[in-house]
Amino acid sequence: MKTTKKDFELFVKECEYWVNRFKLDDWQIDYFHNKHEPNNCIAKVNTTLTAKSASVTLNSDLADDINVDIKATAKHEIIHILLGELSELGWSRFTTRDEMRTVEESLTRKLENIIN
Repeated sequence: MKTTKKDFELFVKECEYWVNRFKLDDWQIDYFHNKHEPNNCIAKVNTTLTAKSASVTLNSDLADDINVDIKATAKHEIIHILLGELSELGWSRFTTRDEMRTVEESLTRKLENIIN
């Protein structure tokens, strides 16, 4: 399944809504609409804490069996930015990346259900 330009525009609009709601105006966030692997990953975010910058990418070429909720996906990715500093601090301690990612993903899922 291909995500469209219209999907991407909605994605960016929703991301910006959550950036404003979470007061993340001190972050430089760039948005991309590219193919990335794995193709069952709807979107991804990469952050650089020292620069407070992030790139958020909506996958342009998804697996055919993926059901996409653009608004929920945008909220999910911005929550990752909201938690970015916490995650970075955790990674600098005595935990593994896999442990931190698991905990962050779990908290992100919980916040998705709490935050309207």
